[in-house]
Amino acid sequence: IDFPAASEGSYMFTNRGAAADTKALIFKGCSINIEKQRFYQTHNSHVNYIIKNIIFENNVYRTTYNNSAKNYMFDFKATPRMGAIETVKLVNNIFYNSNNLTAAWNIIAYGNGSETFDDYVLEITCKNNTFIDLVGRDMYFKVYRMKSFNVNDNIFYGTQTSGTYDDKNSLLYRTYGTGHEV
Repeated sequence: IDFPAASEGSYMFTNRGAAADTKALIFKGCSINIEKQRFYQTHNSHVNYIIKNIIFENNVYRTTYNNSAKNYMFDFKATPRMGAIETVKLVNNIFYNSNNLTAAWNIIAYGNGSETFDDYVLEITCKNNTFIDLVGRDMYFKVYRMKSFNVNDNIFYGTQTSGTYDDKNSLLYRTYGTGHEV
C-alpha cells in the first residue's frame, strides 16, 4: 500500500463524516509505505467518534518522516472519548523511517480533551516489534488512562540524532490525570 504525501490531507485515514464509532481498524501482513505525517487522525468536527480496536500484526510500515513535530501513527486530537478505546495491539511489525535520519514520532497521541469515562478499558500491547529511526516525541504512547500496558521483546534503534528531534527525554508512555496508574 503506497500513500504519497501529495494526496489530500496530512493523514492516510480520518473519521470525517463519521456518525458512530468504528469497531476495528485491522492491518495484518501488509507492506505500508506512507509519506503522510499521520496514519490516522480524528477529524476536528468528529472528535466524539473513535476506533474501538486497533490491531497491527506482521506488517512493514515505512515512512519518510523529516524532523517535523507532527508525525503520528494515531492522532486522536482532543477527543473526549479516549476512555472508550478498548485495544491497541502492535505485534511482530517493523516500523522504520527511510529518510536516513531519526525522526520524532508518537504511536498514540491525543490532545487535551475533556475526559468523562471513569472505567477505562484500554489495553495496549506492543510486542516483538522493531522501531528503526523513529524515536518517541517525548513519549511513544500518550494516553489519558489505561487498564493495562504490556510491552516486551521490542527493538528500538536510532542511527542519527544530530540535527533531529532531541530524544534524550523520550519515554515509552505517559498517562495524564490523577490517581489512574497503569
